[in-house]
Formats: sequence, C-alpha cells, structure tokens
Amino acid sequence: MSKENIDANMSCREPDSISFDVIDGPEHLAGLAFTKQAKKYTIGRTKANNIPLKVDDISSKHAEITWDGDNWIVIDKHSSNGTSVGCVLESGEFSGRQLEAGQGCVIDNGTIIKFGTQTLVRVTSRLDDSLSVAQYLQAECERLAREVGGKADILCANLRENSARMKKELLELK
Repeated sequence: MSKENIDANMSCREPDSISFDVIDGPEHLAGLAFTKQAKKYTIGRTKANNIPLKVDDISSKHAEITWDGDNWIVIDKHSSNGTSVGCVLESGEFSGRQLEAGQGCVIDNGTIIKFGTQTLVRVTSRLDDSLSVAQYLQAECERLAREVGGKADILCANLRENSARMKKELLELK
C-alpha cells in the first residue's frame, strides 16, 4: 500500500447520512423517523431542536449527536432524566448504560439511545463506501463488544441478585 493510500485512509471522513427511528415510547411518537445529513443534531422537547421529541420527561435541550470526523458521538446535555446508550435484548427490554451529564459516547449503526425514561430511538447510519474492509470489520467488532458487554452486565447483576436471595433463603431455613 502506498503512503498516499495510508494517508487517505487516516484522514477524517465526511459524515454519513444518519436516521433516527423512534422504536418505543409515548404513542404520539410511534413510527416517527428523521433522516438527516449534517454534522450536529440537537435532541429535546422543543421545536428549536432539529430532532424534537415532545415528551414531558425529555429536557428542552436533552442531548446532542455530533460527528467528530470519524464517529458519531451522543452527549447528554445535563438532562433531567438522563440519556442511555445500549441495545434491545431478545426479551424486548432495553439494556444500556446511562451517560453522566456532559458525557459523550460513540454510537454505531444499530445503537439504541434512550432519552428520558421511556423513549427509545434506533440510530441507523449509511455505510460509507470509503471505509476499507479492515476499518468496517474493526467498527463492527467494537459495536458487538459494546452490545455483548451490556448484556453481560445485566446477567452479572441478575446472578448477584439471585445469589443474595438464595443465601437469604438458606439462612432462613436454618
């Protein structure tokens, strides 16, 4: 591979088009979808946001999704009810981690973002044709690792809870 090709692969890309689909939440948001091509999106309860989600538990300036030159990043903008990033399990339950106020997290194609206490949005980004196979595979590996990590956290929490319950039951039998 020539030096020019290496440098081209390492340069910042333009953002892909990105879609936001409400997959769960208040009935009036059912099926709501946004497809945009920009480098920054604001999410909130008011029409001043380019992705307005009029729900009481979503802050007026709830979150921001930005392109950093290589990745999409979701940032909680000190919302009242939080922003979480994760996936939907086979059971249909959301599994994810809540971002701290002001904290950002890389999001990938298929990531689920929970805004507030009930609104789930699936992020879909068009694959950039300029990605090399190695870059695409690396991105997919990282996305899958995050998804599996979220499921593992829930399984561990369930095991701890069950263990504590069983220990309590055994002590009561004595």
